[in-house]
Amino acid sequence: MVSTPRLTHRHKLEPPSASMAVYLLSDAASCLANAIMLVAIPLLVLSRTGSAMQAGLVAIAAAIPASVVGFLCVGIVDIFDRRKLSAFADFLSAASVVALLAVDTASTLTIAWFALLGTLGAAFDIPGETAREALAPDISSKTNYSLGKVIGGRHAIGASALLLGPTVAAITFTAHNGRVTLMVAGVLSVLAALLTLSLPRAENSTPLRDGSRKTEKRYLGILVGLKALLDNRFLVAVTTFVTISVSISAALQGIVVPAHFVSAGQPERTGSVLTFLAIGMIIGSLTFSRYAQIMKRRTWFVYSILLLSIGVTGICVLPDYWMLIVFAWLAGLGAGPMNSLLGTAVLETIPSSIRGRVLGTQAVLLSVAASVSMFGMGLVVDLFSPKVGGCAAALTWVSVAIFALRSSSFKMLDRPGGQPCD
Repeated sequence: MVSTPRLTHRHKLEPPSASMAVYLLSDAASCLANAIMLVAIPLLVLSRTGSAMQAGLVAIAAAIPASVVGFLCVGIVDIFDRRKLSAFADFLSAASVVALLAVDTASTLTIAWFALLGTLGAAFDIPGETAREALAPDISSKTNYSLGKVIGGRHAIGASALLLGPTVAAITFTAHNGRVTLMVAGVLSVLAALLTLSLPRAENSTPLRDGSRKTEKRYLGILVGLKALLDNRFLVAVTTFVTISVSISAALQGIVVPAHFVSAGQPERTGSVLTFLAIGMIIGSLTFSRYAQIMKRRTWFVYSILLLSIGVTGICVLPDYWMLIVFAWLAGLGAGPMNSLLGTAVLETIPSSIRGRVLGTQAVLLSVAASVSMFGMGLVVDLFSPKVGGCAAALTWVSVAIFALRSSSFKMLDRPGGQPCD
């Protein structure tokens, strides 16, 4: 008699693999839309205005509001339904694409329109992405997949989007002067939002209930996130390491490597190097997702550090083209498991009630650090040369790698959260 209601209840549950598939598909659609727009917007500005400087101004105009909104709004990820927040961010991106199409069809896209609508599309990116990432433990708990597999799948998808996005944008841009590219990105954003909304609601998808919202309004979410980070030695070590690593990566990918090939009269080779970096990340992320349990996390960490050290320092010395591709691939092989490993450990360490604020705080720090590092590297390259900039990046990476290998916090990877995160 007891078995009947249990069977009925199980029948009503969604198959464990379905939630995982929907979550990863929504993430894939969102990442691919963003990767397409990352390439499409500069191409649109150049094709409409003919000014590279104005393309740079549009990028800055979109990045600054996104950081400000992220700074002010990270707390809402722990107050409202994370599925709806993530979907809202994708709907907002789709709305900006539709607006770009409407303006381009009805009149002329000027720099002011690009800046305004680009800002609209990017404004909620950090809270939206944070909400999507914060859903990962809920997906893991509802399925038969470990958190490591969920995070590994997400990072593999992100690397795949980095690989496919520019290709899709380049292929579709020639059709109707970029309008087809915008349509594809808009459809993908809407698809991502709808898939996210179709996910089953987790018991803790809205961690703070109505009774605690009044208290929550007294604080900026960023301050709560910073306090949580600073109170936990493991989170401090991870955030420091990841922030410096992302700064180096942004400077190399955005300034040093492009400047090196532009000065050599071969700017098209930049894309090939970044493609092999993405391929390495995909392989590395999928490898970790599939075989995460066969080695200790500390072993994965050391393996990733060694591969990254070979790859990053090799890129920094700017060797010949084919060696640069090999080093980029090796760096990707190390970055894939590293991103998945640290992402899993951090999510396991942070309580659900403050997960959004901590992840949002990290996202804001990474966004600011990447922008500052690119600006600083740009000055170094302009004043000296790409090789000097590469040497500076190499010295910085060697220092942070030694710190990570010697840090006692990273020796506790197999028992993350060694200190409580209050």
